[in-house]
Amino acid sequence: MSNGKIAFVVGHANWGKSKTLRALTNDNYRVNRIMIGGVDFFIRRMSNDDQAEGYLNFMNDVHPAIKPNLIAALCPNFHEPEAATFSILTDLRSKGYQLFFWVIKHQFGTADAVTENQINRLSEFGMVEVFSKQVEASARSKAFKQFVLDVVLPSKTIAPTSSSKQRRRTIDSMLDEDAVLPTQNIETATWSATALTILPAAMDGFTEQSGDSKLLQIPEADLQSELLKDPRNVPVWFGTNRAPVNAQDFRQGFSSEWTGSTTLGRCIVNVPKGHVPGKTGSAWWIRLVKGDDRLNLISIESLPDFWNQMSNEMKKPREEGATNEALFFLHGYNVTFEQAAVRTAQLAYDLRIHPSAFFSWPSKGNVEDYSPDEATIEASYDAVSDFVKQFDICALEAGATLHVVAHSMGNRALLKALEAVSHGMDGGNKSAIDKLVFAAPDVDARVFMQSLEKIPLVGKRKTLYVSHRDKALWLSRSIYEYPRAGLLPPVTIAPGLDTIDATDVDNTFVGHDYFASVRALINDISSLFKGGLPPYDRVGIEPAEHSDGQKYWRIV
Repeated sequence: MSNGKIAFVVGHANWGKSKTLRALTNDNYRVNRIMIGGVDFFIRRMSNDDQAEGYLNFMNDVHPAIKPNLIAALCPNFHEPEAATFSILTDLRSKGYQLFFWVIKHQFGTADAVTENQINRLSEFGMVEVFSKQVEASARSKAFKQFVLDVVLPSKTIAPTSSSKQRRRTIDSMLDEDAVLPTQNIETATWSATALTILPAAMDGFTEQSGDSKLLQIPEADLQSELLKDPRNVPVWFGTNRAPVNAQDFRQGFSSEWTGSTTLGRCIVNVPKGHVPGKTGSAWWIRLVKGDDRLNLISIESLPDFWNQMSNEMKKPREEGATNEALFFLHGYNVTFEQAAVRTAQLAYDLRIHPSAFFSWPSKGNVEDYSPDEATIEASYDAVSDFVKQFDICALEAGATLHVVAHSMGNRALLKALEAVSHGMDGGNKSAIDKLVFAAPDVDARVFMQSLEKIPLVGKRKTLYVSHRDKALWLSRSIYEYPRAGLLPPVTIAPGLDTIDATDVDNTFVGHDYFASVRALINDISSLFKGGLPPYDRVGIEPAEHSDGQKYWRIV
């Protein structure tokens, strides 16, 4: 792990800081992380001049262990309020961040400029580059990206032994030196200053390295142990047949490419303050006012001894009266590894079920890649089945109850896995699987019914959530011209299956992720998992009847 870095785009109100960063992500409000020079940066596009309270709260909460590299906007107002701005920069530096300031010198179309005094104040905290050209946001973003590549990434931290007076002289000497050097573009005046980076006491004992400033080579296991001291950091166990981005460093995550082998590990997701049950984060226009409340994947670790560690986790004593239980989640189409981890953590946190695990098959993570995702999940049946069977065995040996949730296209792989589990029970073997939730399954209704007939002994209670408003399944039905199990009409009803219509409470736009993003559904799943209650004993559910007299249920 390297010492954290924050690159600030600096300018006054309405000078184009946020527009510069939006242009860096092609004006996509949903993008909060980008790669520059092979380094992952989290982006905070709002500044302290247009979202003061939310900005300050966000910057107070960040730490190199959670967000190693950050891009943010900053208004250089030290006078109003000086204490807040000074405190934030001082705090960030003391946490172990190196600070870099890319200053938009002039307001576009005017002669107004950031003052030399403000630039000097910024130079007390880190390296400063002044950009004097008056150009549109796209050109500014390209220049800023080049600044990150040329200055931020290859920087080296000064040893934290120099006195304040010595550091000031170092800054002055660099200013004088850079002042006489010619620039490649005479319209861009550039000068730099490097300030002390103070490492927090917790990081004592680590040595400095040059080059890309990999100062803190902390083993991932040690990092996860430290992160898990915070109850808002949720551990989530995983299996995936995605190819790793870097086979030598699983911390860089997993791609959308299929591989014939399965990687087992654990990741950690931060659940921020202000989290609302059922949500993984507010819409961008809400975040503009209230600040960033999105769940974030902050650590990934591969575990060669995965199943032993999982077993030990399931055996841990619970609070008095609580049963040992575990949760397994299988995602659908158009989902990345990170999104799967975040959704699993949200379910685990909201339902209060630990440990929780997911299997991430290599969905492309794009809406337009429906057909490639279909092909990939079919190629992933064996990997999913092997994981579910082993998870079941592990839970059984640990004496834990296993709850299973599959969403959308993920139900196709889950049904195959459950058939394999059921086949293993023919010899008298038992299963730890207790509750099964089929959420908005993108499965041919005929195939779904056939699979249910093959798994009569798996799961004590099976629940199917359906909706009439599910646009994704409407599209799927239009492609195949046959009913989908998760879409009304018709109603998919079978013996031993509780079919629940969620149409009346589904307030999501696409109507496909309601199972985990609508509080009424979270409450219902909690009543199912925690209390084992049948539909007629759960709050907010009423009976419904199909035209042929068959019974099902409706959430109201």
